[in-house]
Amino acid sequence: AAMSKSAKDALAAQLDALMGKERDVPVEKRTNRTVNFWDEDVDKYWICGCSPHLILRNSRSDLGVWDKVQDEDAKAAWDVL
Repeated sequence: AAMSKSAKDALAAQLDALMGKERDVPVEKRTNRTVNFWDEDVDKYWICGCSPHLILRNSRSDLGVWDKVQDEDAKAAWDVL
């Protein structure tokens, strides 16, 4: 039982309205993605105000490259709590 073209279009339009036009795009490649403080790639230490990677940068105890994101909007959301 194949769906008609108009039924598929109607279903796709409804999914776009509910989930956004980028519903099939991987999360890391979405253009409208907002960064939240609970995301895996956010620097939780920086959000709390004490990132050892920033404090120890250019010292003997430098921790090296840090791949976490330091996002001002995520910090602001944390500070509201």
